[in-house]
Order: sequence, then structure tokens, then C-alpha cells
Amino acid sequence: MPRLSRSDWYDLARDTNWTFSYVNEADVFPEELSGTGRVPPEAWLAWDEPYKISYREYVHNQVTKDTTTYSLKNAVGRSKLFDQLDPGWKSVVVAHYGAIAMPEYLASFGEARMGRFGRAAAWRNTATFGTLDEVRHGQIQTFFPYGLLGKEPRGDWALKAFHTNNWITLAVRHLFDDMFVANDALSVAIQLTFTLETGFTNLQFLGMVADAIDVGDLEFGSLISSIQTDEARHAQQGEPTIKVLIDNGHKEYGQFLVDHMFWRAWRAFALLTGLSMDYYTPLDSRKMSFKEFIQDWVVKQFADQFRDYGLDFPWYWDEFINELDWYHHAIHTVVWNYRPSVWWNPDAGVSPKERQWLEEKYPGWNRAFGKHWDVLTENVRTGNLAETFPETLPVACNLCQLPIVRAAGVLAGAHTDPAQLNYRRYIALQHDREIYAERVVDRFEALDHDAGLDPAWVAVLGRVYLPARFALHVLQITSLYVGQLAPSAAITNASFFQAADELRALQWIAYRAKSLSLSHGPDLADSTVARRFWEQDPAWQPARELLENLLLAYDWAEAFTALDLVVKPAFDALFKQAFTALATANRDELTAQLLHESGVDSRRGQDWTGTLARYILAARPGNREHVLGWESRWQPRVTRAIDALAGTFGAAPAPADAASVRQTVDQATTQFRNSWLTAVPAA
Repeated sequence: MPRLSRSDWYDLARDTNWTFSYVNEADVFPEELSGTGRVPPEAWLAWDEPYKISYREYVHNQVTKDTTTYSLKNAVGRSKLFDQLDPGWKSVVVAHYGAIAMPEYLASFGEARMGRFGRAAAWRNTATFGTLDEVRHGQIQTFFPYGLLGKEPRGDWALKAFHTNNWITLAVRHLFDDMFVANDALSVAIQLTFTLETGFTNLQFLGMVADAIDVGDLEFGSLISSIQTDEARHAQQGEPTIKVLIDNGHKEYGQFLVDHMFWRAWRAFALLTGLSMDYYTPLDSRKMSFKEFIQDWVVKQFADQFRDYGLDFPWYWDEFINELDWYHHAIHTVVWNYRPSVWWNPDAGVSPKERQWLEEKYPGWNRAFGKHWDVLTENVRTGNLAETFPETLPVACNLCQLPIVRAAGVLAGAHTDPAQLNYRRYIALQHDREIYAERVVDRFEALDHDAGLDPAWVAVLGRVYLPARFALHVLQITSLYVGQLAPSAAITNASFFQAADELRALQWIAYRAKSLSLSHGPDLADSTVARRFWEQDPAWQPARELLENLLLAYDWAEAFTALDLVVKPAFDALFKQAFTALATANRDELTAQLLHESGVDSRRGQDWTGTLARYILAARPGNREHVLGWESRWQPRVTRAIDALAGTFGAAPAPADAASVRQTVDQATTQFRNSWLTAVPAA
């Protein structure tokens, strides 16, 4: 045993940078291969690997690991353990070897690039060990499936896959070619070792080891465990690299590199690991769902790292979190539907007990995916296998090279309510707003507010404001119609909450009718009187004609366009802006404040309807023609309705002329229209 410990001499072995005299330093470390030129050469001397190892320690550790792993493989290979494994787990093993064995070897190119073009000697030394690691990983993960050929012929895809243009191979190759085969040293450190290995695969291997041991696959568990210890060591290169970059004022570039590769790594990871954890692993061996794994390990770890290094979450972080609920489930249906095109035997994983587990882990799974699997299951049971295969090729994303999928139709997941409301949040939000409204009413009622209102103003209220509850009811029930036929739960929820908003406004009008009747006569609280205005008053007839026709808009897209993009915005502007101003001018602050409070709901509603409209226009160029066609069909009716009601504003003691009312409505509706129409340029 040498007398000196590693700490006595280690720094001497990692301090081997020097100043070049015979060649240009820029030629030794060309920017295209090094990528380190943003940082002064001397700054790279601060690069410090957290985990230090000598060559002696390295070979000692590695020979011990290899001896143990290969010995176990030889012993298990003579047994029948693999034959007894669950078919779903065999799919995990075969899929893993085909997708990962060759990329592990190719990763040695990336490690070697860092070992050659990294600017710190300590970095180059660490990358040298990493290069050896990846050579080992490529070779051992080719050797192990070769030993399975007698029991599982598809094991030869470990070597074959990357020599084909299989669509899974293309997606994985596209990712890894950009990540480490054709990348500079700096980017490899941040995108391979920091983003992929530290963020995803290092932790994934820990989970795979546990699952393998649990299902009885000692060979695969031993292999992955052995590989994971190597990954944990050489993955450390990313952290000191990004620290040097940030410390020298280049946080934005580091952020760009992480953002760029995290998304692509996530998509590939969801394909290879999401399916394995939630569908292929035997049910009684599942320790956690894929979503739980990502939340507990990837999300939490990356959140800690971002804070540690002053990085921000990637700009698409909310979309990534959203995809945890559905993306890998959607990809699973693609893989199973196109099962003849992949090298493993995809396990559907949708037995009754498995579906119950999926619903528990992913509430709403049965609603979003269960119906799809019901059809497939019935076709399989009746022997109609031809109906389980797709009739067309999938459309692939040009970035991740995987099929473009959505959970339950084209809109599912693509559109979300900007308010991010679920039932509990909506109720809590509106409970607080109702407390506010009640306090407003209490304050004015304590002052006997209604008794001081001008009778001529009360007459306007009786003619215009109180019959408006019939109009609101149409908006309410049309919102319910739009919600029940909506192609996504996000739209359904928002529409149903909007219907509740209209009911809220309607009920406050009913409250005002009764409270006004206490000071100005019982006719104000008589629905017969209000209905007479609604049914017979010439000022209301264009609006009634419009709204009754709205109830016959049964085409979902037309109903949404007419209600949420044309009719409701105009009526909201008329009552919650123009009539609010009229009430204020006539010293009726209670009515004005209640209308203003209702306007808060309307503005929230326009947030989600505008978002959906922008998505619809951007989703397909032809949608613009349809939306504008429906808008032009309904807008003349809306104009007639608003003009007729605007004429009643002149009867107030402090009147507003119809032209000014029309201008208020036009300004508000034009502003809203521009928010969704001009935001998406015409094709």
C-alpha cells in the first residue's frame, strides 16, 4: 500500500494546464469543439469535481464491479429465471437494450470530447474516466442481451436498432446525436451530464434496479446497478461547468443549454421510462407511478439545482408539469397501435386491476384514455385485430421526432383555462367575492340607499336592468351547452364556471328587484312585469330575437364563437361598463358596484375564451375562415340588439346618448376581438 494518500498528491495530477508557446491556444481549443471561449481561460482553473478518484481506485473499483456483474450473469444464465419473468417486464428489458446499448457507447464520444477540449485539466481527467465508463456501458449492455438470444431472439436489437431507421431509433438517435455526438465540450457537459444524467437517467437507474430485483430479474438489476454507480460519478462534470459559466456572467447561455435539452430529454424519457413504469412493470411490483417518480426525484432535484445555481425553471416548465398527467399515456397508445413497428412486444397493461391503479394514480385516466382502450379490447376479444391497427402514419414532431399526440382530441391539453380553476379553487374564489358583494350591499342598505333614488331612474331599472335576468339566463344555459360538448375538460370546466358566473349575476339582479320593491313598489319584484318588458318592449325585442336564436346554435364551434366571441362580450360591455357608468351618474352606487363586481367574472371569462380562440386560429389555418364566418353571421344581430337597448339610456334623469353607449360597447368588444384575432397572423 503506498504511503501517501490520494489527498497528498491529487492536486498535482489535476494541475496540468500551461501556456502554449509554439501553437495558438485557439487552435488547440477551437471554439467549435470546445465551446468554452465565453469564459477567460484562467477562470476554468476554478473547475472542481466534487467526487475525486485516482486511476488506481478507478481500476480497482471497476474490476470488482465487472467481476461481480459478469459472474452473476453467468450464474443466472444457467437458470430459468428469465423464462419465469412477467412478459411485460421482458418488454422493459428488450426495449431498454435496443434503445440504450448503442447510445451508451456513443456517449463515450461526448466524454472524449470533454476529455480533449475541456479547458480545465481536472475536467479533462474526469472526462477520461467518463469515456472509459461509457465504453464499458456500451459493451456490457451489448454482451448481456447477446446471452439472452437463446431465450429472447429480440435481444439482438441491442446491436441492430441503431443500424436501422426504426421510428423509435430515429427519435433516440436524433436526441443523442445533438446532445453528445455532434456537440462541443461545454454543451456536452451541461446537456449530457447535468441535464440528462443528473436530471433523469441517474435516478431512473436507481428505480429500475429496485423494480428489477422486485420482479426477480437479478441479472438486469445487477447490470443497471453497476452502470448507475459509474453514471453517478461522471455525471458530476455538469455542475462545476455550469458554475464556472454562471460565475463569469453567462447564466443566460447556460439557461439556454438546459432549456434546449431538458425538453427533448423529457420526451424520450417519457417514452422509454413512462411506459415501463406504468404499463409494462407487473402491477404488484410497482412502487410508484411514473408521475410520482418524476415529481419526487426529477422535479424536486432540479428545483434544488436551479436554486443552487441561480437558474430559472425552463420557460415551458408549466407545460412539462402538465404533461406528467397525460403525455406518456398518449404515447403508450401510439406504441401499442403501431406495435408491429417496434422491436419489443408492448404490453397493453390495461387489465381491470391495472386500469383501477391507473385511475387512482392519474384521476381522469378512464375518461381520457379508457374509452380508447375499451374499443381496442373489444376488437381483440372478438378477433377483429385488423381494427386495432391505424390506417395512416403518425405525424411526427420535427424537434423530438416522436408522434404528435394529445390526450383526448386535438384541444385536450393544448388549451387550458388561464385562471387554472378547479371546482375547489373556483368555489373558494367566488366565496370571497360573495363576501365582498354582501358587504357592499350591507353598507348601502344601512344608509337606506334605495329610498333616495330618483323614481325616473327606478323606472329605467325596471325596464332595462331587471329584465336583463332573462338575457343572463340564456347566456348561462348556452355556456352549459358549450361546456357539455367541449372537446377538452379544460374548456368544459371553464364553460361551466362561466355558467355559474351568469347565474350569480342573475341572482344579484333578482336581489335588487326585491330590495327596490321595498322602497318603490311591488311591481319591481313581480316577474310578470319584468317578463312583459322582456317579451313586449320594443327595446328588448332585437336582443330577445338574438338570444333565442343563440339557443339554436347546436354546432359546437359556432355556439362557442357566437356566445363567447360575439354576443357575451357585447352584453358584458353594455351592462357592466355602459350601464355601470349610467348608474353611477344617477347616484345608484349600489347597482353600479354590483355590476362592477360581476364584471370581474366577465374579465376572467374573456381570459380563457380569448386564449381558446387564439389556439383555434393557430391550430389550423382554415379555422380562421370558419370563425370569421360565424362572427359575421352573428354580429349584425348583436348590433341591432345593442342599438335598441342603448336607446333606453336616454330616459334616465342623468341620461347617456345612444351614440356614447354604442362607442363604449364598440371599444370594449374591439379590444377583446383584437386580443384573440390579431395575436394570430393570417396565413
